[in-house]
Amino acid sequence: MEEHLKSAKENLNTFDFFGITENFMESLELLRLMVPDFLDYGIAREKENRSRIVVDEVTQHVRGIIAEQVKYDQQLYEYACQLFKERLQEWRSGSMPVYAYKWFAGENTGDRPQGSRSSKQQPSQEEYQALRLSLSRLEIENKRIQSESEQLREQLQQIEVMHLQASEANQKALEVQQARSMEAEAVNGMVRAQLAHLEASHIQLRQVYSHIVESRSWRLMQALQSVLARFHIK
Repeated sequence: MEEHLKSAKENLNTFDFFGITENFMESLELLRLMVPDFLDYGIAREKENRSRIVVDEVTQHVRGIIAEQVKYDQQLYEYACQLFKERLQEWRSGSMPVYAYKWFAGENTGDRPQGSRSSKQQPSQEEYQALRLSLSRLEIENKRIQSESEQLREQLQQIEVMHLQASEANQKALEVQQARSMEAEAVNGMVRAQLAHLEASHIQLRQVYSHIVESRSWRLMQALQSVLARFHIK
């Protein structure tokens, strides 16, 4: 992937022009600096690309998954933003950047003087063709990015649905566990109550036995049994 990233950066450097969606107005400014006769360009409001997902609603866990999946795309994007910024600053300074000499003057650029580009200079038909080709590439790339963004949004929705389902399943499992714990606690309470009842009954029986042993009738019966035992009478 590192080699692919390096190749993508090298390919980006060969583009005569490219723009950044987040810097759309600056991209148009750069295009007008390169082609002064370029017509105004805008996007109708009804054709704006509006995301259905609010970024703040995406969880940190999902963001981490996305960042890992698109880390090379992010590096290429950051490189493109920096390159775009440098090119725009060069054109704003009034001097034609070195990389643009070949685009405007062909291979023979050694005799071209440094300095500002005259407003009377008009790009040739070949230059317009090259510009249209660059714009066509940009449109194709923009469509690809939009398609990938749509796929990413769908994946995000699927992940959110899976996360919601997992949360619901976990909640149900927790409720079942709590219900079982309550049932076990109820059974334990019944057992403890029965043990307490048996303990109370045992105490009562001991008290009754103690009263019987201490009674006069019990002592007489014991004496009678002793006398009868002498005569071997049961």
